[in-house]
Amino acid sequence: MTRLPRLLLLLLLFLAPLVACGGYGAPARWAGRIDTLPSGVVVVRNPAQGLWDEDAGWSVREELRIGSALSEGPDLFGSVAGIAVDGRGRIHVLDRQAKELRTFAPDGRHVRTVGREGGGPGEFRDPIGLAAGPDGETLYVVDPRNARYAVFSMDAEPRTQFQRAVGGYSLPWDGGFDAAGRFHENVFAAGGHAVLVMDSGFQPADTARFPGFEAEEFVLTTESGRISTTVPFAPDQVERWDPRGYLWTARTGEYTLTRMDMEGDTVRVIHGPPVPPIPVTEADRDEALEGLEWFRRQGGRVDPGRIPSAKPPVSTFHVAADGHIWVRLTGPADEVGARYHVFDPEGRFLGTVTTAEGLGSAPVFTDGAVYGVVRDSLGVQYIVRNALRDGAVAGDGD
Repeated sequence: MTRLPRLLLLLLLFLAPLVACGGYGAPARWAGRIDTLPSGVVVVRNPAQGLWDEDAGWSVREELRIGSALSEGPDLFGSVAGIAVDGRGRIHVLDRQAKELRTFAPDGRHVRTVGREGGGPGEFRDPIGLAAGPDGETLYVVDPRNARYAVFSMDAEPRTQFQRAVGGYSLPWDGGFDAAGRFHENVFAAGGHAVLVMDSGFQPADTARFPGFEAEEFVLTTESGRISTTVPFAPDQVERWDPRGYLWTARTGEYTLTRMDMEGDTVRVIHGPPVPPIPVTEADRDEALEGLEWFRRQGGRVDPGRIPSAKPPVSTFHVAADGHIWVRLTGPADEVGARYHVFDPEGRFLGTVTTAEGLGSAPVFTDGAVYGVVRDSLGVQYIVRNALRDGAVAGDGD
């Protein structure tokens, strides 16, 4: 029998597992592709079948709900502008309408409330955003009408404040601290949405801009100005800031996620798996046209023929602190619950997670749980903590 040279044998033994896995770190069951273009951009193309099998997926289960439609106490929320979770599991809720910062224990008990209308310490005029400090011991409230960032301890005691030198903002507010301790917040700037980067004194130091997107609109031009509204069910662009130092966009019609660095250069493009189209029904169309009656009353013209026959596959998306991506899929009007596609930090499709109400707006992901704000059919808001069971497949960070 012919004997292979020792060096060649060792090389074959080293390469064998890589060939079986389809590449460095790519599990054998994943049938997608990861290509690096000459420009350096990484392109991930996902197949319909994710990495999870029937027994290996994640599950999301509600374990705590704070809120009430009948209460007149701190568990009645008017308009939640942000939530933060500290290292002791306490939940901090900023209510924009009540102008209050409320703290709840991990079991949902109300601990304390600070805040009222005003410009003094511990007072707010228009609190629009909440972020946990990089030290894990402080909370930052964005209050543009007071032109400041108010700083509190995790026990809701006023600490200090910084002047907010910018005048504009964008809702829902998105921002916080990156790994280097720099503060970021999204704003609407000339030409579109952007993320402002603050220095240690909370003065604007840099601006990162999202790429523009021309949404389909109905437009009315008058002597006093321009009135516009988006065409129902037309594709859109959803934008997210990633505290790891990235900007993200999702093109809802194409099911394409793009990750950029803070200079706006594309570094990774993720193509979602194929999904069946969700048709726009006559009931959907009638409801959408009824919702545009305000535009008609202003004198605007609505062309029903411009409404697409199918809904964009993507509704919204979120990037967790560990890099996993949660994409909420668009469903039919009568769909019960919400479906999310989950991707690992490399952009490989893992599988689908179904939740009873969705993860809510601006969810906060922690180890083993996800917190979010949800509404019932009457519009009442609740803070929900969902337990997240780890799957058998964990993505690699980058």
